[in-house]
Amino acid sequence: SMLHPLTTLQYHYISVYNTAFMSEGRDLFDHAWLSLHDVSFFSFTITACQDAEIILAEFPGNPDARVYAIAIGSNGNTETKIGRDRISNGVTASTPNILSCNERKEFWISWSYYSGLIELGSGNTPGEYPILHYKDTDDDPYMVRAVSFKTPTSTKGEWRFDSTSSKNCNVLN
Repeated sequence: SMLHPLTTLQYHYISVYNTAFMSEGRDLFDHAWLSLHDVSFFSFTITACQDAEIILAEFPGNPDARVYAIAIGSNGNTETKIGRDRISNGVTASTPNILSCNERKEFWISWSYYSGLIELGSGNTPGEYPILHYKDTDDDPYMVRAVSFKTPTSTKGEWRFDSTSSKNCNVLN
């Protein structure tokens, strides 16, 4: 993937401390990527009624190979899931009303290549208020080098990434 100036991404604004993306039914997995450098977690907010989808990928720009998939507020905003390669391969937690149509909800995601542990929690401090974790017991766990995110066609979502991560993020387009 080519690295482009941030201004090439539609429906977003950038400030020094915040990176925000509007996801309005476009498949952002095709072109909205943050590459991650020397971090093992990030935090973000999402405003969406349901179905916030995130992939942690080894290869930036490729949503189909060597990814961990996370869905927040799936199944009508009642469940949250993490899986290897696809959501259905993993774990599910009951999380009624975890997302809000008009209120920003804050989450963190952390990962460890050595332990194969992928964790999701609420707030902006990794380790606090955990919601769900997935342990990759495969002999070949994935490296996490990039993240992408979307809400489906029927759901409008606004994503904001925290300043602690954004200094280590680039937008790939």
